Amino acid sequence: MKYVTVTIDAELRAKLGGLEDKLTLRDEAGQVVGHVVPPGLYEAMLDAFAGPPMTPEQRAAMWEEVRSGKALTTAQVIARLTTGRPLVGDDQ
Repeated sequence: MKYVTVTIDAELRAKLGGLEDKLTLRDEAGQVVGHVVPPGLYEAMLDAFAGPPMTPEQRAAMWEEVRSGKALTTAQVIARLTTGRPLVGDDQ
């Protein structure tokens, strides 16, 4: 998937409502061809989907857990999810 950047002028920005709210783009037939969201909402959506970025300290602690064997493997997570066991707080 390509990421395309489009530069808009003041006239188009005004036609698009200043780009301060969510915007749906439609073709001549009324079919939705895309959506535009303001930068603040875009960042909030990314944080909600993936969580806020990790600090370097959090990243180092995460990798230490992986190296020490404290982190669960994918197979362990799937097994716990399918049997109803909690992912955290259950050392058995």
